[in-house]
Amino acid sequence: MRVLHLLANHKWTGAAEPALQVLRRLHGSPLPSGGACEVRLAVAGFVHAGMEHAVRERAESLGIPTLEGLSLRKHVRPVSLVSDAYRLRELAEEEGFDLLHCHLPADHLTAALAVSAFGLRLPIVRSDWEIRPPSFGPRNHFSFEVTAGLHCWLEERARVLERRFSFPPARVAVLPPPLDPTLPSLAGRPEGGAFRERFGIPPEAPLLGITARIQRRRRWPLLFEAFARIRERLEGARLCVLGRPDEGVFEELCRRPLAAAGLLPYVHFPGYLRGADYAAALRAFDLFLFLVPGSDPTCRALREAMLFGLPVLCTDAGSLPALVEDGRTGRVVPPSPEALAGAALDLLADSARARLLAEEGARLARAQAKGGDLVRGLLRLYRAVLEERGS
Repeated sequence: MRVLHLLANHKWTGAAEPALQVLRRLHGSPLPSGGACEVRLAVAGFVHAGMEHAVRERAESLGIPTLEGLSLRKHVRPVSLVSDAYRLRELAEEEGFDLLHCHLPADHLTAALAVSAFGLRLPIVRSDWEIRPPSFGPRNHFSFEVTAGLHCWLEERARVLERRFSFPPARVAVLPPPLDPTLPSLAGRPEGGAFRERFGIPPEAPLLGITARIQRRRRWPLLFEAFARIRERLEGARLCVLGRPDEGVFEELCRRPLAAAGLLPYVHFPGYLRGADYAAALRAFDLFLFLVPGSDPTCRALREAMLFGLPVLCTDAGSLPALVEDGRTGRVVPPSPEALAGAALDLLADSARARLLAEEGARLARAQAKGGDLVRGLLRLYRAVLEERGS
């Protein structure tokens, strides 16, 4: 079985990481009927001036075979869309693919146009990574009505799309979002002490952490107001923010409000960390906070914290209640400074309770990192789509 995946973006953002983790697991996976699943990633030929092709670099580092020849712009331009759709038919026929798997709206539209207008005779499967209510305008109608299979990670979203576009249950797969399978090898490294020493954080200080891009929409005032309330009752508490700021916003969003509140000495900004450095930071935290979903709809940073065995505390915004079960795998509270501070103080005061939540969350995250359910579910979906096409 040969499957061509499309990803209409060169930037490392949004659904890029979960999409590539899907390909990583599928490539070479054995099929029940014999042989293996072979995947290729059609990478975007369009790259903004002065920027790197982060998706291509990441795919190559993961050993995912790539395919060139399509523009695959994130924002649709009629000329490149038509050109891509025509060229997609040629590439699919030349390479002998059995199925197309789309991950973003723009590449989904390209595949649908190739099938509808240029005679490409391959079934389309769409991974829907979003959390917001789907738009049912002409573009989605056109794309989904020629789509043979649907993969979602949120049950509610799957049911809405299934009803709207009449997908039979056998051609809809609701599967857990993937995590990087190499992370478990870092999860047990006790490097938190070195991280604390590097940033001057006392070993005994309760340390709260968050991983998030520093942007206006990430609700930083909510976090800092909650931290101020925590400091009122727990003077030694510290806060660590992992993530880089958007250009020109750090002073406005972080430095000035923290300085005005007298909190700046107790909040640390190590920046964007990767690999062992990121693992060391997570191991140093006593509690992980998450406020709102960001550009990655599957909230990978939250699930990675669970994988590292941290107790997690999040708001009930967006998809977060679907990722964290309140009272079992973490805490989920309303997005208010009082609720966040109260739950954080409770967890910091009750280490036994925090440990139980962290252990249950880690079990869930480890299953996602292994990815067995994801692979089996997608291969079943592929077979159902291909068998229906062959009937």
